[in-house]
Amino acid sequence: MLTRIARSADRLAVRLPDTDLDKATWRARVARLGGECGCAAGGASLVGAVVVAVVHALRAGDPGFALLVASVAFVFAASLVGKLAGVTVAAIRLLKLRRRIASRLLTTANDVRTDLAASEV
Repeated sequence: MLTRIARSADRLAVRLPDTDLDKATWRARVARLGGECGCAAGGASLVGAVVVAVVHALRAGDPGFALLVASVAFVFAASLVGKLAGVTVAAIRLLKLRRRIASRLLTTANDVRTDLAASEV
């Protein structure tokens, strides 16, 4: 999903004129967001879930096998949710960036048409 959105945004960014000062910055941002895997968010969720699980186990007193299994499942699920959240945020940012690039491309095209019309008069 991210790769498709990133390719679409980059195809638009390539069409911007080389004189556009934001072109290189936007293409670099598209590449960075397109390569996002959600690992940072997943890792942060993992750490948070481990802390919560340990605190809960310490407060439970006698941690049995059921608590151990539930804690492992909780940590695993939290990591997956964090990873999914990271990828989702990257996809939303890419879509917004693609919209900004498309808008700039339209503005640039309109400016060129206006300049051509003015020079013909």
